[in-house]
Amino acid sequence: MKLGVTDAQHLVARCMRALGHDADEASIIADHLIDCELRGVGYGGLPRALSICERFQRLGDRRRPIRITHETPVSALVEGGDNLGYLVAHRVGRSEGSTVFKVNGRRISANGKDR
Repeated sequence: MKLGVTDAQHLVARCMRALGHDADEASIIADHLIDCELRGVGYGGLPRALSICERFQRLGDRRRPIRITHETPVSALVEGGDNLGYLVAHRVGRSEGSTVFKVNGRRISANGKDR
């Protein structure tokens, strides 16, 4: 079966929307997975979309808001709230227009679950 890039991207986004992600989140996930597929990172491409769907089916939607749990003048710890790492990294990377690794000169660390 042949599937064009745009159709594949729309398919992944529709699947993510069906799992409860909003349109922006679904687009971020689809962009990442299709980029992986195009770069030949098969385990991170379309097969990953299936494993995400299977995980939601098996465990349900356990997502909570992404939040900062600890800050110092030079660091911040981000609680990922059991969201997909693609979304956590995107949110951290876009915060205050900085990179994933630094926000306002502070180093950033993120985890997916409350510890």
